[in-house]
Amino acid sequence: MDTFKAGSRIARAAIQTIVGLSAVVGLSFAAPSPADANTKFYLTQEVFPANAALTACARGYHMASMWEILELGSLKYDSSRGFVTPDAGSGPPSTQPGWVRTGYYPFSANVPGGSNCSVWTSNSSADYGTSVMLEPSWAPDAVGSRISPWRAGVFSCDSRIQVWCVHN
Repeated sequence: MDTFKAGSRIARAAIQTIVGLSAVVGLSFAAPSPADANTKFYLTQEVFPANAALTACARGYHMASMWEILELGSLKYDSSRGFVTPDAGSGPPSTQPGWVRTGYYPFSANVPGGSNCSVWTSNSSADYGTSVMLEPSWAPDAVGSRISPWRAGVFSCDSRIQVWCVHN
């Protein structure tokens, strides 16, 4: 009988240890809740030539790289700072292009995703920079680019357009 009680205590302790470890491991690998994980971003209300894009964002924000804003599910649009349209609700506007960093070397040819107005230093009409906007059409043939739901384009560096900003 004593052996049975000792075995039961050991089994109970082992189960408690496993349950405790599972809870700890589960907590350490749990995904953060959407409210905690949302990084703020916005599209400036004002327009800027390419050579002013790097300084266009409010304090605490910086000009966004496409890779920082690609996944909208992990972002929260800052409509108190950003450009809004009548049907945007709390989300970002569509059909509004904004300068965006590409992560590329200095480049000014007419190539979306590569063009960056010589790393945002040029305002020449002969140079080009990349812009993105959220795809305005939800028709099956409209969306499907490699950066969906975003649509990329280029503007000459002397163009004045808005800038995508993301929280530091």
